[in-house]
Amino acid sequence: MRQSYSIVLVLLLMFSFTACSNVISEQNIQTDIYQISLPKDWEVEKLEGNMLLFKKDNEKIGGLDILGYNPDQPLSQLEPGHSEVVESKKLDGFFTEVLQEKLKITPPAASGVTTVTEQLHLFFIMKDQKNAYDLYFNTDQVDEQTALTIAKSFKLKSH
Repeated sequence: MRQSYSIVLVLLLMFSFTACSNVISEQNIQTDIYQISLPKDWEVEKLEGNMLLFKKDNEKIGGLDILGYNPDQPLSQLEPGHSEVVESKKLDGFFTEVLQEKLKITPPAASGVTTVTEQLHLFFIMKDQKNAYDLYFNTDQVDEQTALTIAKSFKLKSH
């Protein structure tokens, strides 16, 4: 019987340590209108208009933009210029409608840059506010599971 209690105690301690280590590895970012949790080793630059830029090792890996949204127009209005939709799906379990899109971004021909970037965008569509929160990540630096975990932490302060 004592051995059973010892095993349970050890398992509880291991679980507690794991839970605490997950909390320690995140940073909670707050703006005037929302909050979001990001990995602790990411740098966050707060931009004008409550927008964010995410960096790791001083390299841009994603961000959060606030876009105008017209419910009478197609959802493609949210996509950046020079982009091609690779994959698109609506996600459930969020406080508002969320559209997940994997996009290939091609620089304008005039720029002389030929590098194609693949990004994962999670558009939080706020029809009543006529805007959308565009949470995006470069897929070569941020995996989809990390992106979804971050998306689940995104909360508006009014909700």
